[in-house]
Amino acid sequence: MRISLRTGISVLFVVLLSGCGIMPANWGKLEGRAWCDVRYLDVVKKYQDYNTAGPKFRKRLQLSKSGYIYAIAAVLPLQRANKELDFHFDKPERLKEVVELRENLENGFDAMTFVLHDEFGTPINIIISFGGSNQFRDYLLHNFWIFPVQFDDARAYVDKVKQSAIAERLPIIAVGASLGGGLAVHVKNHDDTKKVIAEAWAFNPSPRIGVEHKDDDNKIFMLANKYEILNYFRRDNLGALEKNVAKDYKLIKSSSIYAHYRWVLTRQVLHFADLALYFESGKSRKLTEPMRILKSQNISSKICTDEMKKGIIKDRSKTQSMNII
Repeated sequence: MRISLRTGISVLFVVLLSGCGIMPANWGKLEGRAWCDVRYLDVVKKYQDYNTAGPKFRKRLQLSKSGYIYAIAAVLPLQRANKELDFHFDKPERLKEVVELRENLENGFDAMTFVLHDEFGTPINIIISFGGSNQFRDYLLHNFWIFPVQFDDARAYVDKVKQSAIAERLPIIAVGASLGGGLAVHVKNHDDTKKVIAEAWAFNPSPRIGVEHKDDDNKIFMLANKYEILNYFRRDNLGALEKNVAKDYKLIKSSSIYAHYRWVLTRQVLHFADLALYFESGKSRKLTEPMRILKSQNISSKICTDEMKKGIIKDRSKTQSMNII
């Protein structure tokens, strides 16, 4: 109990300062090509060759490609409660919400459920997305409280989805950012729900998961910004295998507080997912789904100038010329 309380107090301190809640949005300047809505990583020298860039880079690419749709699903509950429209991402058409399963309780618990379809329109899995901290009651009743209230609600919600008509034969994936990431890992680790949840994807997750994992789980995935505030806490308790962990996203330089904002990590995951699909196509694919999602975020047009885009095109021409030589 002392460990749980100490973790809760620490998490409260940093999360109250984080981008999931009530504090000011950004204390720095937004700049750099990572804020563009065009591919640019292919002209960054250290990312140009998949085979020579190193195992960490290849792992980041693979996890980004596999997890970008879950990263988007993870931010949607927070977007619904947030008015910063410039930073919103559009929901991909193949990610369809089951509106009747939407839940928002008085204690701050927030969850949405989606059915993910493949490119041919066939349902492939169910995604439960747990909301992160976006209101004071989340901090008061869960992040800081000795007996956090949302763990029970998360397990009850999983049971609700399992009993619904959509759950037949489809695997259920739990996802979330920040507090929501902790809830996703909780339901994957807890004895009551772990057999129901096929995978858990946690983005910049809270280390407070409310249950001790017995064994490292090959089906828990954790992605985090290198500079974000919760990366200063050990997250070994999540139970994710090292091969499923990428906590070194660092395209966007910022304070550790701003780095926890939901869109900072999501934008980087999308850029790396786009690059992964570009490599996969033999460097022929011009527009990918991750890039289409990036283009839906309005902030790009306010930061990424025409001159910046021309610079990317110029650098690409130089790179292609060097490859020909």
